[in-house]
Amino acid sequence: MHSPLPQPSLIAKTRAMLTGDENTSNSKTPYHSIKIAIWIYFGLWLFEGSLRKWILPELATPLLVVRDPLAIGILFMAFKQQLPFLNRYIYVAWISTVIAAIITLTMGHKNLFASLFGARIMLLHFPLIFIIGKVFTKIDIEKVGRIVLLLTPLMSVLVALQFNSPQSAWVNRGVGGDSNGAGFDEILGYYRPPGTFSFIIGLSSFYPLAAVSVLYFWLSKAACNRLVLFLAAASMLFVLPLTISRAAVFWVLAVGVAAILGVFIQNKTVTYLKLFILILIIGLLFLVFENSALFQVGLEVFSARIEKANHGETLKESFGLRMLDQLIGPLLQLKNYPLIDGRLGMGTIAGAALMGKSGFLISEDEVGRLFGERGLILGLIVYGCRAVLLIFLGIDVLKSLVKKQLLPLLYFALVFFCLSRQQWGSPTCLGFSVIATGFFIASLKTPSKTI
Repeated sequence: MHSPLPQPSLIAKTRAMLTGDENTSNSKTPYHSIKIAIWIYFGLWLFEGSLRKWILPELATPLLVVRDPLAIGILFMAFKQQLPFLNRYIYVAWISTVIAAIITLTMGHKNLFASLFGARIMLLHFPLIFIIGKVFTKIDIEKVGRIVLLLTPLMSVLVALQFNSPQSAWVNRGVGGDSNGAGFDEILGYYRPPGTFSFIIGLSSFYPLAAVSVLYFWLSKAACNRLVLFLAAASMLFVLPLTISRAAVFWVLAVGVAAILGVFIQNKTVTYLKLFILILIIGLLFLVFENSALFQVGLEVFSARIEKANHGETLKESFGLRMLDQLIGPLLQLKNYPLIDGRLGMGTIAGAALMGKSGFLISEDEVGRLFGERGLILGLIVYGCRAVLLIFLGIDVLKSLVKKQLLPLLYFALVFFCLSRQQWGSPTCLGFSVIATGFFIASLKTPSKTI
């Protein structure tokens, strides 16, 4: 009589899930170590702010670049394991950045550490987009989605506590344990909460990612815990006004529009039914939320935030004009930039701090930072590199629509903003842009039969 086979432990099962091996926790998939490092990169993006605020506040400054050594390690492993990730985009990014660094150190501000901080964006993190796209699979992307679903209700509880607590409360502790709080831009006595991140800018990226996960698992055949899915959707809807973030709301709406487009492209009765049920549930949830004093306060504060930003204009004009100005405005001022400039890293807050200064020394928007740091020639090369990449990824998403794939379309709603206007000078925004774009490339592998 044969003895029963030993069952894998919970730890082994969890390890297998996170490393991308769905068959057994003992065998290793190709590029196993790189996958583990990418998971750690993702985890640090989510909780780096928690480390800097609550767990290791005394190490807040070095933790700002905690993902940099990991990025170096991932690149080293990719070269060692001969992963074919190099392409024309990476070559352009590397060569132009090295030239910009040389110009900065010889003819520009000549601050080595500020230059390195600026150079790391395209030298270390930008290539990770293609490494993630190479080693991650459909299974990995769905695991990411399930984890985000699980985290969304927990994040929402934290955001609600931060919103409804004074800035002096521990839950609102700032970077380095700052007792003045991590919130900013007071509206009617309330501040924008950061969640587990250092600042609101991280939270405004998390909820669009959560929207991708919610809509994908709701509209597709992919398996997930339905109770967790419902809690994630409900908590996200409840807490969005409490973020007081126009970017978060707009980005979630963009993902929603992409989902509706995907449903019409699929043109399946069952998907139309799922969408109808989702819209009905959202309407019912809003009726329930209206009885919540906290939700009503959140709506009032968010409306005040819109009015303050609009100066009497409409919501459509606020979003549209702001985005248009940040994206196209600097391009209309190209004549004001020198052909060559040596200010690499100076356009970031951390780079400015390394030079003994504070704030945005060049431009708060991404396009202005690129041209202001590198000059007209190198700025156009880097921005053009990202623009061309975005165009070709757009072509890829059109091809995926022919196969009636939903997930790439949802992620492209994130990628479009990440590559066109996201502030890569911020480590949090840079990390999200790398993760979202890498996940998008990996999602293109998804066979149409799974959607």
